[in-house]
Amino acid sequence: TQYNVKLKNFINKNSTILIVSLLLFMLILSATGVYNKSLAFDERCFAGMGVYILKTGNLKTDGSVYHAPLSFYLNSFFLNFLEIDERTWTKDICWDRGIDFAFNSGYDPKFITFLIRLPFILLSLILGIYIYLFAKKLYGKNAGLMALGIYAFSPNILSISVYALTDFPLICFAFITTYYFH
Repeated sequence: TQYNVKLKNFINKNSTILIVSLLLFMLILSATGVYNKSLAFDERCFAGMGVYILKTGNLKTDGSVYHAPLSFYLNSFFLNFLEIDERTWTKDICWDRGIDFAFNSGYDPKFITFLIRLPFILLSLILGIYIYLFAKKLYGKNAGLMALGIYAFSPNILSISVYALTDFPLICFAFITTYYFH
């Protein structure tokens, strides 16, 4: 019908705007959601773990023994630019170190939480781009936009992608690997 032709023309002309809008929607929801959610149980241990590993070279601390260190380096990326008391990194127990770092560092705990989670929010946007590209490669531009829309509005993705845990980087990089080896 005439309506379908107009819709297809609109999508073809404005696909870049639609992609950016969906990713911007995700960014806004995720970034504002950080301030409404306190640190998750494991995040208290993982907070600043990457900085701790880089400063001490100790990969055998509790918390890092059971997980790959990539997510720790990711959650600590923006923390490297802060001035944190060196005594924080002398604690070997990750729960004590993480709580001390998040709540006694001299910075607002919400700001620290935001910096810890920001790399994971950016990773969710990168995953969204790859979901679009993969669906587009398999089924065309409209399928790519639909897949990105489903991803961007998925409550599961919106909830897990804002936590600095070890799960989401695994999901993201496994999918990206699938994209390149398909």
